Amino acid sequence: MEKTSTKKKKSLAARIIDWVLGVFILALVAVEIDIVITSKKNFGVPSVFGTSFMRVLTDSMEGDDDPIRKIDKDGDGTREFEVAKRGPFKIKTDDGIIIKSIKFEDIQVGDCLTFYNQDAARIGAAITHRVIEIDYNAELIYCFGDNDRAMTCDAAGRDCDYKEQKNVVKKDEVIGVVVSTSTAFGGFLKFTTHPFFLPGAVLLPLGVIVGISLVDLVKSVKRENDRFEKLVAEEIGKMNIDPNDELKMEIARERAEIKVEVMLEIEEEKEKAKKEIQKEIDAIRKDELKRLRKEGMKNE
Repeated sequence: MEKTSTKKKKSLAARIIDWVLGVFILALVAVEIDIVITSKKNFGVPSVFGTSFMRVLTDSMEGDDDPIRKIDKDGDGTREFEVAKRGPFKIKTDDGIIIKSIKFEDIQVGDCLTFYNQDAARIGAAITHRVIEIDYNAELIYCFGDNDRAMTCDAAGRDCDYKEQKNVVKKDEVIGVVVSTSTAFGGFLKFTTHPFFLPGAVLLPLGVIVGISLVDLVKSVKRENDRFEKLVAEEIGKMNIDPNDELKMEIARERAEIKVEVMLEIEEEKEKAKKEIQKEIDAIRKDELKRLRKEGMKNE
């Protein structure tokens, strides 16, 4: 009895693991499909259920922790103005950012905006910069990075020039605003965007499922062989044959094996018959319950 109980528990555990890993694979594939579909509509930026995410590749937003961004509007120091930062104060290279879509009229000065305009098209990647000005009539947004010494500004090492290098973003070029940043998330994105990640993430669980199934199969075959040998030994024992007589023992084993095979086949047929009868009983019970429900509804 204890062996039967252990066998059931192991089988249940294996089934649970199979289901969990199967659901994981399906979820992973569903997310990947969603990413591929939405990326085409979102300037190549991956999105999962309406939320986009990216890894920052440059230092253009590595400003200071000051909540105010000071801008030299004309580049000559005569028209400096201040912008109160909204969202992250600083975004470092390799940080992961989470982006939420936003309506044009809800964008505010100081937001960290992710967009894909002609500047982004030149480098082949979306840009995330701070919103400095908004022209609601022309439906234009003017953005600029927080780091005046960013490597993307000037190879000669000069400060970034807002007048010459600001990003002009149209309404339909907006992807969304940055709502969160994380260095750890950036590392995760770097890992998951590796070409071998998806095949590995799918093949590893599949390998586990196959491995568990093979182990179960080996154990099942071993249990059947052990039982078969035990029954054969019992049948030979009933024959009272001298174990030293090799010929008689060989004949006895053949007879015992055939007898056990027939007995197991009969057991299997009985089990099939039981299942068929149980199906019939379940079908009759189902029909009777339907009939009783209908009669009950008529009486009401």
